[in-house]
Amino acid sequence: MRQIFLAALLDEVGIFAVEGTKEEDGPIVNTKYGPVQGLKVEAKDGSTANVFLGIRYANAPDNFHRFEETPYRRQMDFLHHATRFRAACIPVHSAHVNDRQDFSEDCLFLNILTPSDLQSAHPVMVFIHGGGFAIGNTEEYGYKKLVDHFVAKGIVVVTIQYRLGPLGFFSLGDPTAPGNMGLWDMATALEFLHDVLPAFGGNVNQITVSGQSAGSSAASALTFSPHADVYFHQTIELSGSVFAEYSLSESVVENSFALAKELGCQKNNEKDTRKILDCMRERTAQEILDGVDRIGPSRTHPNFLKFHPRIDGEFFPYALDQMLKTAQPKPVLSGFTDQESAMFASGFEGLPCLQRRPAHQGGPEELYSRRVLQIHLGKRGY
Repeated sequence: MRQIFLAALLDEVGIFAVEGTKEEDGPIVNTKYGPVQGLKVEAKDGSTANVFLGIRYANAPDNFHRFEETPYRRQMDFLHHATRFRAACIPVHSAHVNDRQDFSEDCLFLNILTPSDLQSAHPVMVFIHGGGFAIGNTEEYGYKKLVDHFVAKGIVVVTIQYRLGPLGFFSLGDPTAPGNMGLWDMATALEFLHDVLPAFGGNVNQITVSGQSAGSSAASALTFSPHADVYFHQTIELSGSVFAEYSLSESVVENSFALAKELGCQKNNEKDTRKILDCMRERTAQEILDGVDRIGPSRTHPNFLKFHPRIDGEFFPYALDQMLKTAQPKPVLSGFTDQESAMFASGFEGLPCLQRRPAHQGGPEELYSRRVLQIHLGKRGY
């Protein structure tokens, strides 16, 4: 498919800011999982929108179910006040934990922002945050600009959280711990949305999944999984693809074993993955974070991610090349954000654009851009 490159500034689709927003109690929406009440807010153009924050789409994965597929969502018999962002998922390193936010393994929440008219069937955009499958949460984007730029134009916007780092992608390479828990979270969120969106004025036959960076790679990956592709109709992918170098790799298995060994869960080269997994479930989240800090970086080039998706035989039943031939075609808009990968430029080992090159081989900008394309979309492109 022809690639379309966009210059899209992230601050135009929502960063933090909720200051100055007029808020009041919003309508009560009755869903099959129970009643939900959010906030009524005013957009920049004077229109009103309904904002529902911190809606649980899956139960918290307790220690016994850690590293498994997304737990089932139970029905509520009480009114849920969806008026604040909930705890963020635990990131990959302790350095990313701060005192300004709550972090928890109980983090499988989403936010629904709707036009004031809940009776119409509005198109829906589900946005998946980036962060290398390692960091990020929905509160970072807030809701003010999403309301101003999308909801005010008649679009329902959903932002979702998913498990990150080893808690989201730990894998021992076999059915005991196949990995991809974060992707299962996304699929479960999409299934949940199919159940509830009509009550929020969303059209389940017009759902676009969008994302940036790792969120874009996830949006791309969801199109290839039979567990997710039936719940949406098209994607907008900014700065990432399932074919990107960082999106899929078996190196996550090596890194998972290294973490297990560091935490004392693989002694004497233990081969019984069930014993290793049971031991990992006994470790606290803080112990896991500390263990990741100690095992250090997994790679020295831009493929620096330790924990990420892999072909597991379940979420992804087959190799990508085979799934590419059998997946149902979907419209895709693919592009880049402004100044893509600038924050990583200093980390490129032996970056060609920092070396002198003959003029006929292209200038530094061309070489750097070509490498960025390769990293984010894969060597073959999308």
